[in-house]
Amino acid sequence: MPSTQRRSSPKPWPLKWVALVIFVCLAGYTYLTLHYRKAAKPYEPYRDTKQRVTIARLESAGYQRIYAAADRPADPSAAAAAMRGPLSSVSTAPGGLDDELKRTLLDQPVLPPRFNDVRAPREAQAMLPYTVQFTCVSSNNKQLLSGTYVYVKDQTIMIVPDFEKIAGDLLARTPQSIVNVTIPAGTLSAGTYHATLVGAQESERWDVQVH
Repeated sequence: MPSTQRRSSPKPWPLKWVALVIFVCLAGYTYLTLHYRKAAKPYEPYRDTKQRVTIARLESAGYQRIYAAADRPADPSAAAAAMRGPLSSVSTAPGGLDDELKRTLLDQPVLPPRFNDVRAPREAQAMLPYTVQFTCVSSNNKQLLSGTYVYVKDQTIMIVPDFEKIAGDLLARTPQSIVNVTIPAGTLSAGTYHATLVGAQESERWDVQVH
């Protein structure tokens, strides 16, 4: 009978090679993670708490706050021509937030002084976006539009642009810029609304019928 031979088990790797492999893998993973991952928004407890308190105050006062996309169209004429239907009759109104909204907001927005050439459709569809175009006039070249919030209460719409100071020696190319602000679809229910584009010195008002 053929003799059976016991196979010897393979020798384990020396610990130095195991440690080297682990080190190389960790180094490669760390490099790839830091190089390709998107920068996460830093956690700011104070700011986050203030945002939650502001939202609670707005809801208690009966306001709905919506972030509206604001962009500077490359071809303002084409963007204006794309607006559906006839335009509203726009009139000048006193500047500044109304007293109730001013009391409700913890952080007051930095409003532009006034607006020119406001183009706002007279009618809107509840399930379609509603876009308003205007020329925004800032007080100097050190301010830049950072965002726009829309506050809706009952049949009142307040469109509130917010500016921020440009850091360093950078300047905006001009204190005037043509802006399109788009209220998302589904924000407004059917009815007649009184809309106000809020400026610090002068605001602009018009009516819009939502179907």
